[in-house]
Amino acid sequence: MIDLSKQYRTEEGYEVKLSFIDDDDEVYGHYKSKGGYWVAGKWSVDEGRYLGGFNVGLDLVEVKPRIKRTVWLNVYEDFTSIHSRRDLADMNTMIIASLV
Repeated sequence: MIDLSKQYRTEEGYEVKLSFIDDDDEVYGHYKSKGGYWVAGKWSVDEGRYLGGFNVGLDLVEVKPRIKRTVWLNVYEDFTSIHSRRDLADMNTMIIASLV
């Protein structure tokens, strides 16, 4: 089910801006063409299938938000540890060094 509050791209990876859903369960909006122009289109609200005729990679695919974070990774011969802060990674290194 297409949700206007979510972000979508075409199967080919082109940007999509959805505008509204009508009473016939069709979603209207625009997609950016290969040439960089915005082209009007409509899709089914259930599956996001392109309804504008010739369809080559114009079905909708939801874009999941990327989660970016910084982590510190300590790699040892026998194991690996991941830390959310550098001071914790450094402390782990000192503890491991004292055990060896």
